[in-house]
Amino acid sequence: LLPDSAWPWTLSSIWHAVGEWAEVRWRSNSEVLRVVDQEVRRHHDFRVNTLSPWLGVASDLPGVLAGRQTLELFALGMHTGLLREPILALMELLPDVEFNIVAPCGGDKLCGRIPGILCQDRDPLFAELILTHMYKKNLNSYQNMHADFIENFPLMRNKFIAFYREKMLAADILMCSEPLAFCSFFDGAGVPVVAYIGNGPGFYLASPVDRAIMVDSVQRLASQPQNTFIAMNMILAISSEREVDTRFVTLMPMARHLGSAMYSYNPDSMRGMGKLLVTKRVIASWDIRCMTQLLLLRAQVWISKVLKEMGLELASYSDGNSPVAEVYQIGELSPELRDVEAWSTFRACLVLPWDPSGLNTYDVYALGLPMFIPDPLRFLPSFVYRSQAGSALMNKPGPPPKPGEGSWPGFWRRLPHGFDQSQPNFGKMETGGGWDSFRIWTMLTDFGQLPHVRHISALSDLIFQLLDIGGLKATSQSMITHHREMHADSRNSWACTLVRALAPIERRPSSE
Repeated sequence: LLPDSAWPWTLSSIWHAVGEWAEVRWRSNSEVLRVVDQEVRRHHDFRVNTLSPWLGVASDLPGVLAGRQTLELFALGMHTGLLREPILALMELLPDVEFNIVAPCGGDKLCGRIPGILCQDRDPLFAELILTHMYKKNLNSYQNMHADFIENFPLMRNKFIAFYREKMLAADILMCSEPLAFCSFFDGAGVPVVAYIGNGPGFYLASPVDRAIMVDSVQRLASQPQNTFIAMNMILAISSEREVDTRFVTLMPMARHLGSAMYSYNPDSMRGMGKLLVTKRVIASWDIRCMTQLLLLRAQVWISKVLKEMGLELASYSDGNSPVAEVYQIGELSPELRDVEAWSTFRACLVLPWDPSGLNTYDVYALGLPMFIPDPLRFLPSFVYRSQAGSALMNKPGPPPKPGEGSWPGFWRRLPHGFDQSQPNFGKMETGGGWDSFRIWTMLTDFGQLPHVRHISALSDLIFQLLDIGGLKATSQSMITHHREMHADSRNSWACTLVRALAPIERRPSSE
């Protein structure tokens, strides 16, 4: 069973041997990356082709706005951080324009950490809709607590329109984010729509009938030239393309809500290992903060010896004490460390994703806080796709749910299927792709795409890298330089989105 080269046997070699025995073809890294690069180019080209015709118009924003002094926005979304991004992007473009924002959802817990726009109380009429039509899937504390589902979606939609019709019609732009289903509330209003999604297209919808209503609405809205549908990453754009049959522009969040804290990396200690921030979700079944802290404590015995062999004095790091990091975890931070300004004082951040999207990652990158991420071609897939239903060796498709029954599988369960290098769109979703499919999907996440992050194969890799403060500062500067470049490109894309929504007919490009 085992190949000759497998001795001494490792879990990796045994896994590959099982794959060979099961006649599964394992792709090389170069083959995986070739598929990834192909898909990256496809999304880049779609964004350019969709928005670049508007660059000329966007260069004359004052002319397009014709002396407009105020902008009326109606903004709808259950995730404050996600909904803030497009609004702050427009505010950045129009610093002299007053924004009047109607946001029925109100603010979420992010407002306790980063105050700002959208942090008002939930509108009573919308709160009534939530209490009547939206329910928790499972109140168990180990479940995703914001993953609600909507009961009687058509009735909720009709009530919402009855409650907010006048305010929607009075808006210059209608904005929607999480869930995509809320965008369908704008269908028929005749007001330009900007959608910015950060979760799967079927999120909150359990009924096939409700999903069909959402899909029909989104397809109609996306086909209208003044509207722009945007996904925060390629994973969501691909998911929407396959499940809603609609192409979304891809625009990464720039963490604009950080304000003056952006690019503020300044570790508060040049000695020892400083403070290490961990992003692993608290409700996981294992305690990564504790594991990391214990590892660094146990390492004290040999760190001093190795440093001396390198010609370094331990006293130069920590006044004679062993250089052990203080490890803290998001979700368990003391009040003085919850503010985003406090995050910039950490030495580095260990990022262990729990699904393909995560807004904290963009905050960390925009701070310039050096990031450690598991090797994306070897270990990261097990974090990003923690429920490995896509493995060709493990996947056992069940019968489809009966009409009106069952739920739409979470998009992280469905995504690892269907990468076929011979087809432009990687084949059909139903085709199992095995471990290499997981690797491809993982490399398409921003965790796999962002440059200037440090990849690790084990927690022990952190030890000497945390001691290298000079190297970490150089990494931070590279992150900041890259983020500035992305920010400038993002600004242009949002400018094109704005004029696409508001430009009069005579200013619209001929291609539109």
